[in-house]
Amino acid sequence: MGKNIILFAGVVGVLAVFLFGRPSNYDPIEYSLPPPPELKGELAANTHLRGAKLLLKGQILGPESLLVEGGDTIYTGTWDAKIVKIVDGVIQKSVQLPLSGGGKRPAECATFDTEHLCGRPLGIRRLNARQLGQILGPESLLVEGGDTIYTGTWDAKIVKIVDGVSKNPSNCRDGGGKPTFDTEHLCGRPLGIRRLNARQLVVADSYLGLFTVDFDNDKEPTKQIFSPDSIPGGQKPMFINDLDVMGDGTTLFFSDSSSKSDRAHFLHGFLENRPTGRLLQLDLRTGVAEVVLGELHFANGVQIHPDKTSVLVAECSMARIQRYYFAGPKKGQHEVFIDNLPGFPDNIRLTNGGTSFLVGLAGTEPPHESSK
Repeated sequence: MGKNIILFAGVVGVLAVFLFGRPSNYDPIEYSLPPPPELKGELAANTHLRGAKLLLKGQILGPESLLVEGGDTIYTGTWDAKIVKIVDGVIQKSVQLPLSGGGKRPAECATFDTEHLCGRPLGIRRLNARQLGQILGPESLLVEGGDTIYTGTWDAKIVKIVDGVSKNPSNCRDGGGKPTFDTEHLCGRPLGIRRLNARQLVVADSYLGLFTVDFDNDKEPTKQIFSPDSIPGGQKPMFINDLDVMGDGTTLFFSDSSSKSDRAHFLHGFLENRPTGRLLQLDLRTGVAEVVLGELHFANGVQIHPDKTSVLVAECSMARIQRYYFAGPKKGQHEVFIDNLPGFPDNIRLTNGGTSFLVGLAGTEPPHESSK
């Protein structure tokens, strides 16, 4: 009974903080999810992740999504608004995306109040980690060659790590060396990261837009290809999240999680659960973006299907994944790809074999009669 009372008091406390601290325009809808599937069979708990090792402890903060290439190279975006390249467990290089409108980057990034100014990179691939603690909050990883990792960090950098060594210290953190809620919107937050071509990555920053990143181009390592001030479908993006690129390099798809809440205030949009998320298509030749699928509940991970005629997008708060057809006989149509997942889907990535998908779950639902 004592534990139940403590748990109840904790829940009440959290709800009180949220309700009294919520924005004045908070406007949730009533919704319910079906009972989650039993965690058995393919969904049964396993120990696959127990052998994982922590990479760069204390040196990277808030990695969101990982792009892994060659077994040793990881790219990710971090909470302090960096795109990081990690090679063999070592930060080799990082870059920061230019601020919208040429603004001045705040001294402290990776805080609640500066995240929307600094940016917040999201999305990528699985991490193959070797060493402990050097970068803050790596979000998404791209691994290449067995010893090189690229990632975006909480202090708004794109970092390159080679042989487990970080060569680019963060400068978008608070006085204690950590990113903060107050600086995240100022510094930026890189999230989704993908390989665009042999030289360039393409990165989605939650606040600053879409960029190409070239670690070998010291003169111009980053170039904006989509501005957050753009108004596709009559609505500016509020929370750019993940992306994927077509094989010919001419088109990419990216998600805008919410039209009301930015990344720092994601919980408001998640709990409100209004269908304001979108899937957008960007023509890299013209720079024109269009909304191809709207009314999504917290749009999150993006993955082009191997059939090359459709793309998957996670509806995180509804525990399901949608499939949109951009070519073929079903062009313009969409359907539920998988429903009633045992948790809330984040990033989606194609496995190396190309026949199945890896879906990260932000959390699991306990057995219940209704989540209403």
